[in-house]
Amino acid sequence: MQTRKLLPAALLAGALAGALVLGLVGRAATAGLAYAIGQDTNLSLRGLIEVLMVGLLVGGVGGLLLLPVRRLFPASRTTRNLALGILLFAGSSLAVFLRGRPGFAVGGLTLVTAAVVAAVYVLYAFTADALLGRLQPGDRLPE
Repeated sequence: MQTRKLLPAALLAGALAGALVLGLVGRAATAGLAYAIGQDTNLSLRGLIEVLMVGLLVGGVGGLLLLPVRRLFPASRTTRNLALGILLFAGSSLAVFLRGRPGFAVGGLTLVTAAVVAAVYVLYAFTADALLGRLQPGDRLPE
């Protein structure tokens, strides 16, 4: 019952964290990687709006997954947030592969990029979890 009560707050926390972390931080990270290797960063207002919207949507899904992940990994906030970040990274990667357009060859730069993106997803998980705690300060979150 308490989980249903927290669903709106979890969705909001996930969506906000998604727009900020997956959208803005993710775009800054990919632009930084592009700059570091001497490629064009392709920064534009349209692109920024697109990553904010995708971050909002993926973050909303992550927010909905946050509550079940809390139940699966009650012992440690670090463990559950690592699990959520890795789960979302794996799910997003799987979605790219299922669409049939992975668009890369496995190599050193690809692995570095994947590691940076995975780190952004983990940062997202910690941010969403913290936001959920702030949105529901009087309620005990499911452990």
